[in-house]
Amino acid sequence: SIESVHQEVLVWSEEQDKEISELKKLEKFRKEFIGNISHELKTPLFTILGYISTLIEGGIEDASINKKYLERSEKNLNRLIAIVNELETIGQLESGELRLEMKKFNIKELTDEIIESFEMKAEKKNMKLYYSKNYDRPIYVVADKSQITKLISNLLGNAIKYGYVNTGKIKISFFDMDKNLLVEITDNGPGIS
Repeated sequence: SIESVHQEVLVWSEEQDKEISELKKLEKFRKEFIGNISHELKTPLFTILGYISTLIEGGIEDASINKKYLERSEKNLNRLIAIVNELETIGQLESGELRLEMKKFNIKELTDEIIESFEMKAEKKNMKLYYSKNYDRPIYVVADKSQITKLISNLLGNAIKYGYVNTGKIKISFFDMDKNLLVEITDNGPGIS
């Protein structure tokens, strides 16, 4: 009947509107993401350029700055490499090329190691990095250890980078969700809009 056809057209139209709205959101996210990546790449690039320009203009002869500027350039180059690696991982995820190496490991032990690597940064900003409770037994998971390492490192790194100096608190919690484990990293920082 005409009424049922009309109803089908309305449903189809609503679905198309939802899809268009979702595509617009994705496009907005992609533009913001590209803008952020552009900024993330420019900062170390311009820093390296500044150091190298200073060295070329005579700084290479100055023993008090030449090694220091080369070391700082190396540090910024490593940051660029890390960004490029992250972009490659995102590309692999989107294309379905990323192959996860699923293995059993103790995630509490891994998190301890990651916390240890961030302790100095947290101490410099007088921030507290702690577990929600005493996890005295191993917590075994089956996952890709290198990807989990990147993920936890990224969350802790950002919490320290954007957290409040002197009053910053970063809490790590593990929750047994039957067949899954929920890893929660919370902080009292300004958050993301």
